[in-house]
Amino acid sequence: MRVFITGATGFVGSHVAQKYASEGAKLRLLTRKTSRLEGLKGLDAEMVTGDLRRPEELRSALNGCDALVHVAADYRLWV
Repeated sequence: MRVFITGATGFVGSHVAQKYASEGAKLRLLTRKTSRLEGLKGLDAEMVTGDLRRPEELRSALNGCDALVHVAADYRLWV
């Protein structure tokens, strides 16, 4: 199973990615150019650079995936 995960560079998303990896899933992770990747260290995952605000960038990234897990969020209360 190939799983596409948004928000995998965040606290919750990195744990979701680790859980899927531990269950044998192949991972494709959406990252931004500015994403910090420390939480993904040691994961065997394909990284795709993109932006949720540009859905046209995501179409090709989703090709071949069996599932989409959307964990991305903007947690800033003042936005």
